[in-house]
Formats: sequence, structure tokens, C-alpha cells
Amino acid sequence: MHTKQPTALKCDIKTIKSGVPIKENGKELVLIDGKKIGRINVIGTVMHKFENKERMFVFSNIDDGTGVISLRFFKENTKKMEGVLVGDMVNVIAGVREFEKNVYLSPISIKKVLNPNSWLLRKIELSKKEEVPETSKNQVLKVLKKFSDKGTSFDEIVEESGLAKEDVENIVSELLEKGVVFEPKPNTLKMLE
Repeated sequence: MHTKQPTALKCDIKTIKSGVPIKENGKELVLIDGKKIGRINVIGTVMHKFENKERMFVFSNIDDGTGVISLRFFKENTKKMEGVLVGDMVNVIAGVREFEKNVYLSPISIKKVLNPNSWLLRKIELSKKEEVPETSKNQVLKVLKKFSDKGTSFDEIVEESGLAKEDVENIVSELLEKGVVFEPKPNTLKMLE
């Protein structure tokens, strides 16, 4: 039986890096504006490529004009980078991972983009998406993740995020409704893991 893979979210690197990496049921996801995302779809230019002699791993960086992010390939996946050179524009579908507080992409597929207008088209597609204030929700999620072990109070979230109390109230209410956070005891909020 073939299981349907989730659609990869088209986004830019800035959006990926503003998200909050989480683990749920053994899967690595990223929370972007309160949504749990398992796969992303990004177009960028290869800025750096390193592979070890045994071809056990390949590390690369791509830049899309909004930021730079690392791509990491291990063992048999290193074959995906064959023929990809520094300076090539690529379309990457990948899972978002975190290691030692560094966010990187674990590519499922990588293809050279031969038409440079593809990058421009992606920029236009992304600019038409609804603008969510950045990231107010992401700021709250980052504070919650920072205190994920013991939880945090509402006042700490307001203080750490630098957001208005009313904005934090609205965001926390929405996150509680969606089941992204919970209150293990009065005035203590934690992210579900």
C-alpha cells in the first residue's frame, strides 16, 4: 500500500529559519506561523559544496536572496548532488532538520533549474501569499521552545518576545485551540512534543 506524501510548502529560506523546529511522533517538523510543516520546496543558488573523499557525506549551502541554509546529504543520498556545481540554481524539496540548534535541509530531491525565470516566478508566488506579521506567532513559538523543558509563564512570553500583551494573548489562545501548546499547570505554558 502506497502512502501519500505531504505536499512540500513553497517558501523562502528566511521563512524556514524563522520557523521553530519540533519533533512529533518521532518526525522532525518545523512550525511556520502555527502550521506543522514536514517538507519544504525552495529554489536557490549553490554557494558552497564539500564532499569527503569516501563520499559518505556532502554538505552544501544555498542562497535564495533572503538567506543561506545548509543542505546535508549522507551515504547513498550523496548521489543526488552529482553534477550539481557551485553557481547552479537548484530546486530542493527537503525535510527541515536541526542539529545543535542549527537548522538545515535534508533533501528528498534536488534538481537543477535551467530557466532563471523560475526563481523570479517563485519570488512572485511567495509575495502573493498572505502576509502574516512575522512573525509575531513565530516569536512566541521560539520563546515556548526555549523554555520547553519546564514551561514558561504568560508574562515571560511577553517579556522575551517583546510583543504587546494583547498580541501575545491572541496568539497563545490560537495556539491552545490548535493544540500546539498546553497548560500543564495554571500560568505555565508548554509546547506539545
